[in-house]
Amino acid sequence: MPLSSCGGVALLLIGLLTAYLALRRPIVCVVVFGVATAFVISHYDSVHLQWLTWAKLGALLTAVAVIMSLYRRNTTGRRWALTGILVLNMIEAVAADLQSHRWANTAVGIVLTVCIPGAAFIETVATPRKHVLYALPVAWVAQYTVWNIGVVLAHYPQHWFDHCAVLLAPIIIAVAARDFRVWLEARAFTLTTYVVAIVGVIDVAHARWIPPLPLPPGLNFVFLGIAVLLSPWTIAAAVKQRRRRATEARSMAQVCEAAATRV
Repeated sequence: MPLSSCGGVALLLIGLLTAYLALRRPIVCVVVFGVATAFVISHYDSVHLQWLTWAKLGALLTAVAVIMSLYRRNTTGRRWALTGILVLNMIEAVAADLQSHRWANTAVGIVLTVCIPGAAFIETVATPRKHVLYALPVAWVAQYTVWNIGVVLAHYPQHWFDHCAVLLAPIIIAVAARDFRVWLEARAFTLTTYVVAIVGVIDVAHARWIPPLPLPPGLNFVFLGIAVLLSPWTIAAAVKQRRRRATEARSMAQVCEAAATRV
């Protein structure tokens, strides 16, 4: 592996982890993403991006805004908005795979989309710092990570290596927090940082990015095979999670009914 590629990806990973810590402060987030977005939009005529990139950038900025709003006030509407953005983000990638006739990866994307937990699985905590927690099963995160590498390999092959750092960053954050429910929050901040940075550096400033690493032969099929094999685990985890929530809801209803009867 060329040292420049490895060194660049290592710096990218450190930068994403640092950005997550800094951007969770509302004023920093508004200033950084606001200025960066205005910079990109001001060069709209000279920027030639795939529709998937524009759609992802818009969805990510909206997701960050929704997370910030959840820090201030947790409402059902805002939780459903975050769930909806995640679903739309998945549909965008599934549509791109469908257009490319990548049937197996499309099927995996559909499985992941169907298995996304609803807004009831989102909560906010304020100690020691504010976090938006989304109870996505570890199985879902694992399959999503492998599947997403396949999406990048197909549509952005020149960025497959640096995107490994983008996928690794939220996992490191979740592991460090000892709570995988923080994964989506970390994913939103780190991926938005990456997309804004890469669009600004390459497409607007026309500057050099991390040197691409040659794509190893057959790597796409390896990740595709793993993603397909992980489907039963993801489906089982989603079913188990929803059954547990239904059981908890029934138990709570019985408790409330018993309390009402005693009164």
